[in-house]
Amino acid sequence: VMGPTGCGKSSFISALAPGAAAVGHKLVSCTSEVHLVQTTIDGVPCVLIDTPGFDDTTNSDTNTLRLIANYLELAYKDGQLLNGIVYFHRITDNRVGGVTAKNMRMFRSLCGDSALKNVVLCTTMWDIVNTRDGEQREAELKGDFWKSMITAGSNVVRHDGTPESAVDIVRPLLRTKGVAVQLQKELANGVPLSDTASGAQLNEELLKLQEVHRKEMQALRTEM
Repeated sequence: VMGPTGCGKSSFISALAPGAAAVGHKLVSCTSEVHLVQTTIDGVPCVLIDTPGFDDTTNSDTNTLRLIANYLELAYKDGQLLNGIVYFHRITDNRVGGVTAKNMRMFRSLCGDSALKNVVLCTTMWDIVNTRDGEQREAELKGDFWKSMITAGSNVVRHDGTPESAVDIVRPLLRTKGVAVQLQKELANGVPLSDTASGAQLNEELLKLQEVHRKEMQALRTEM
C-alpha cells in the first residue's frame, strides 16, 4: 500500500489483519520504514506491505525512496512479485496539489506503465465528507489526474473504513498475476537509484523546492 501520510494506509492494513499494524496519528507517521504484515484472506496466505509516504514526518523524501527501493530490490531478487498495489487518496482533499500531487507523481514513476493494471486507486475518509462534494472530487480524479492510469488498467474503489470493505478491495488482487514495478526492473538492470525514473522525479521535486527557497530569500533580501 502507498500514499501520503495520514491517508489511511496503516488503518487499512489493521482492518485486514487486526492488531498486526499500528495506526498512524494525525501528525506523526507511524510508518517510518517499510513494514510487512503476514495474514490470510479467504484462505490465501499473503503479505501486506505498508510504506511511508513522500511527506513522512521522520524521513526525507530521499531516504523514503531509498527505503522503498531497498525492499523492492530484495523482493525482486528473491522472486517475490507484487499481486497488487493499492494507492490511497483522501477524498477530503479538495484539490490535488502540493504534497498530494508529489506523492502521485512519485507513485506513477515508481510503478511504470506496465504495472498499472495491478494498481487500485483507493479513496478514503468518505465518512467525513459531504457525499456530493466527494463524488465531484472523485469525478475530477477519474477525468483528469487518474485518467491515464485508468486507461492503462488501474481500478478506482472507495474504502469505507470497515474490514469488509478492505477485504473486498484486496480480494480481486489475490487472483492477479504478480508484476514487477518499473523501479525493480531498473535496479535489477544496474541503474543507480538516482538515475531511475523515481530518482529523476525526486530530483525534479528537489529542484522545484530549491527554486521556491531562492525566490523566498530574494524577497526577504528586498524587504530588508
